Amino acid sequence: MTVYNLNFRILGDARKNPEKLRWSTTDEFMIVHSTEKRENFLKIYLDDILSIKDSEEVPESLEIIFYPLVNSRRERQRGAIFGENFLNFGIELKLRLKPPIPPHLPMKLKNRKILVLINPFSGQKKALNLYNTFCRPVFLDAGIECEIRYTKSQNHGTEIVQNLDIDNYESIAIVSGDGLVNEVITGLLIRGDRERALKFPILHIPGGTANALAASVAFKSGEPFSPRGGFCKEMTLMGSRPVFRKLRLNHFEGEKEGHKCMFLSAVWGLFADIDICSERFRWAGMIRLHMEAFIRIMQLPTVAKYKGTVSYLPINDDEIIRKTRLRWNEARKKFGKKHFAGGHVDEIVNPDLFSELKSKRISIEKSFENQAVTKMTSLRDPVPSDWITVSGEFVYVMVSSASHLGSDLPYMPMTKLEEEILYLTIIDWKVVQNRIQVAGMFVEMDHCAHLDYRCFQVIPVLACRIEPEPGTGGCVAVDGEPCTRGSSFQAVSTNLCATVVSRQLRD
Repeated sequence: MTVYNLNFRILGDARKNPEKLRWSTTDEFMIVHSTEKRENFLKIYLDDILSIKDSEEVPESLEIIFYPLVNSRRERQRGAIFGENFLNFGIELKLRLKPPIPPHLPMKLKNRKILVLINPFSGQKKALNLYNTFCRPVFLDAGIECEIRYTKSQNHGTEIVQNLDIDNYESIAIVSGDGLVNEVITGLLIRGDRERALKFPILHIPGGTANALAASVAFKSGEPFSPRGGFCKEMTLMGSRPVFRKLRLNHFEGEKEGHKCMFLSAVWGLFADIDICSERFRWAGMIRLHMEAFIRIMQLPTVAKYKGTVSYLPINDDEIIRKTRLRWNEARKKFGKKHFAGGHVDEIVNPDLFSELKSKRISIEKSFENQAVTKMTSLRDPVPSDWITVSGEFVYVMVSSASHLGSDLPYMPMTKLEEEILYLTIIDWKVVQNRIQVAGMFVEMDHCAHLDYRCFQVIPVLACRIEPEPGTGGCVAVDGEPCTRGSSFQAVSTNLCATVVSRQLRD
């Protein structure tokens, strides 16, 4: 261990006097403090530093570019470090800042390079502008080369990824909503080299409307983000100093749609009605969901009384059930020790063994074959005998596997991206008092107060099936994308995981 005591100055602010910097090479941060007041100090975390080079402004010094948190947002700053042994300091710091090797072990990559996939039609059609404004400058600071491709139609993302040579890139950055993320994961799943392809890291940069995956990753990482103000810069920074985590993939089987990948949610009823039908207000951005919710809830109970049957295989664990009522802004220690730290991704073994397989293709159904974490029957067959079945009139029924269903919707904060558990939520008219109660629950979802409502039933499960009665209607959606109205579907957790880019946990 070496301890460096050097001088530090913020560049671009001539009024700032030099300060003292201290770094022990075993620490994950440096301490900068005023020469007059030692109690006033700044922590510069190593994973906030994007580059280090010889300074052109201060003689015999090093310049660092870093993005500390300032009022819960990331701000670009430059600093000069100088003093005795500053050259040795620079050598050791560069070694510590060396990026990790991506778990798919790219064999052709000489310098850092990311594939950026942009959906120019996503959200309010601002994805390209968001990339140029918030993402591109960060990648430039980090010295990362970016190859940009644009999606032109639905499922174009799947086509791109299934034919992609992943040896040329360290990761793929998706500037879009959750729909394009699903397309990319589907493209990885149907490759012949699926085992290795699923190790290819995915960085979700919120360029859509809901951006649930980006919000869930940020929450898991302890990264503050603005639900309605955008957090593209914060997510891009994760790509420059990445930590790789598992994202559990679930097998969705629909009556009309067949087999799909699900990593967020599948829902039938009012929740899906609001999500799908709010597309008519797409011009309004995220507020479109609130507009549609207001219109729908004012019509209750004449709408959203959907008859059907719900079957599921429950997980009987009192500790898990207790945690389902924890809000997103609770002290993180209440979730349990290391709750947010799981999901480490191991490197692929012998990547060259997959070379002959990458050009082959398999179906989604084949990809999920024998991967369910529990015994599962086809949607055409009766559910297993150890399942529980309930029938009734429902406001909505959802099965989810992410903490957030939108950047402003912390739906089930205790959910872990990597776990095998699904969370079945049921709003049954037999428990609902009146439409005012439903309205209040929806209004308070953005700060998790819906978890306190008696009518909000949460059941941890390994698998479930939802069967609307014929003719009952109601929108159905998987990962925010519409399916046939009033159609039956089922979902089960699997042994398969994709890889997502997050950042070093600090809590």
